[in-house]
Amino acid sequence: MVVRRYERNIFIFLFIILFVFFTLFDLQFSELIVNRTSLFGQFFYMFGELPGTFVGLVSLALLTVSYPKENKYYVFNRIVFGLMTEIMGIILSFQMIRYLNLKVSPYLLLGLVLSIVVLYWANQLSDDVKNNIRPYAYVGFLTMALGILVPNLLKIIWARPRYRIIDENVMYHAWYIRSGFTLNDNWKSFPSGHSATATISLVYLYLPKVFKRFEGKERTILFIILSWIACVMISRVVRGDHFMTDTLFGSVITLLIFVYMNKLFIHN
Repeated sequence: MVVRRYERNIFIFLFIILFVFFTLFDLQFSELIVNRTSLFGQFFYMFGELPGTFVGLVSLALLTVSYPKENKYYVFNRIVFGLMTEIMGIILSFQMIRYLNLKVSPYLLLGLVLSIVVLYWANQLSDDVKNNIRPYAYVGFLTMALGILVPNLLKIIWARPRYRIIDENVMYHAWYIRSGFTLNDNWKSFPSGHSATATISLVYLYLPKVFKRFEGKERTILFIILSWIACVMISRVVRGDHFMTDTLFGSVITLLIFVYMNKLFIHN
């Protein structure tokens, strides 16, 4: 990893300070910056999750092609991971359809075509790269899967109202106040799914470890990833869809999942 120890400590300290601050001033901060017509907010609403979802697509494609023929589960892996790659392509296309209000038919087909293209690219890699990349692909897939699943489950059992519906009939709830179970999207503020999915982009930190063309660019990649995550987090508050504590918590969920998966598959 390219994150140094002192940088990690600074990050932890900064996160604690920000989380405490916004626990106290969540509503006031939202009142200050919410702008439902913001182009900044709309852009990251539509595209903020795509880099994280793409991690899942590429990871599954790599798992499909990376097992050697000598492996006794070769055929099983090809079939299962291959089907999951196609499904991931459909999910990616549905994100574009949902946020861009596109017609389903042609863009659903586009998702299938994209998954085939990614599978073809993955299959062209050398055997050495395929063998080396498999642990990173598992980290990418599981971080993506859990980084989407866990926050969305928490939304259902937490039921925090979004800023946009707060009025004389709906009171503001601090993040630590659990309201019950809900399937109503207006009550799925905590935590932020967009922020959690954007944080899956941390998997791109592995690029220099796998592909030589990215060697020496670790700090640049880290800067781009953190900038993207920060923009997504702030944009969700600007749109009035979340509070800052929602976005901070959403991102840290995926971060912890990524750190654990990195320790499980890479360090071990």
